[in-house]
Amino acid sequence: MNIRSNVALACLALACLHGCEQGQGDDGDEGSTEADTDTDTDTDTESESETEADSTETESESEIGSETETESETETETESETETESESETETESESETETETDTETETSEAICGDGVVDEGEACDLGEDNADDAACTTTCAEAICGDGLVWAGVEDCDPGEGEGEGECTDTCTWAEAPGCAWDSPDLEFPLLVFSGEAVYGEITFDGNCDLVVTGGEEDPDIHRVSQLDGSVTTTPIGQQIVAMTSVSYRESDDLVYFFVNDEDYIDGEVVNTDGIYTLDTDNQIELRSYVDSPIFSLAVAPEGFGEFGDQLIASTYLPSQIVAIDVESLTTTVVAELDSTLLGLVFDPEGTLYGVDWSAGEIVTVDPGGTITTLTSGLTQPIGLAIHPDGSQLFVAHQADGGRIDPVSLPDGVLTPGTVPQNAGYSPWGLVVDADGNVFSEVYDPDANGAVIERYAF
Repeated sequence: MNIRSNVALACLALACLHGCEQGQGDDGDEGSTEADTDTDTDTDTESESETEADSTETESESEIGSETETESETETETESETETESESETETESESETETETDTETETSEAICGDGVVDEGEACDLGEDNADDAACTTTCAEAICGDGLVWAGVEDCDPGEGEGEGECTDTCTWAEAPGCAWDSPDLEFPLLVFSGEAVYGEITFDGNCDLVVTGGEEDPDIHRVSQLDGSVTTTPIGQQIVAMTSVSYRESDDLVYFFVNDEDYIDGEVVNTDGIYTLDTDNQIELRSYVDSPIFSLAVAPEGFGEFGDQLIASTYLPSQIVAIDVESLTTTVVAELDSTLLGLVFDPEGTLYGVDWSAGEIVTVDPGGTITTLTSGLTQPIGLAIHPDGSQLFVAHQADGGRIDPVSLPDGVLTPGTVPQNAGYSPWGLVVDADGNVFSEVYDPDANGAVIERYAF
């Protein structure tokens, strides 16, 4: 029985007590009757009160029971949710621990380049000795030619490294620079080649990078100048000549070709005996072919010059032409008709033919189809021409202006005023350029009274 039931009973008891006290103050039967009536009423009231109290108690108990059950269910659900959350948290923690353990295991098993252990996926691992210029790189890959890294002491370069100075071959060595390099410390310039004042004509490097110098007008000999010490080897032509003006080296047969302008008397008549001769490595001279016209310049065509690859290209006088001479079949083909004779024929590595027009004061190009194009104009009696082995520059020598030598950039043909030789003499007709960009010229030296080789740095 709860508090509200106790309160109801207490109220009923007080009401009954109050009624009894009032009844005792009335008379006789009437009082008795009233008392009975009151008693009955009280009894009924008490009964009803008890019934109501019981009902109230029942409802109260029902409500309390309901509330208790609800609270119990709520507590149960809360406990269940708490247990579920707890279980979920436990599972989450368990999963987190599992993932952490997995990550730890993964990190532990992951390859570490530089730890000195060759793990899976590594080609090598030298620990602290890993380096991009060592046998094992910093990525634990073995050094190989073409990986863009230069292995110190083993590779000179690497073709995958990008642009650099010179060309790197597929064996990771530097390709030899085109051309010859006259860099011997024993060379002292000027180098005296022969005596005489009439010094003109072309010069060329041979297969050993020695200089081959023609004898000009007064000297019936051809000369070879050593690149090592400047010593001169002289080979006589074997006959009296008018002049030697042109010379060129042909790599395919390792021979130097040169032109001799000559005349002979046959049956009392002057007969033209102009011819092309060869000089071999043993300084033996051989007549290869007679020609119909004097040749003022010779060059050997590269494969890029149309159908004339490896043939001699000559600039002739009377008539003025560019001709191709097949030294195997000894046939001659006209490449271009000229208004005036070109001097100083040279080819660039791509097969473009250059020459100088003395009378027009121009540097021109000639293509295999015979088209002539002006590259540079406004020159003063240009007489000699040479090209850097890499094809980046021309060097033009002038008969006037003290024999000045000017560099000309390619392919735009822009001229920059250059060097004036100290002793220009006759004229710096013969020119060559070595791999370092030094220009060598045959000129007359009044002090030596002869032909000398000068070297000019640009």
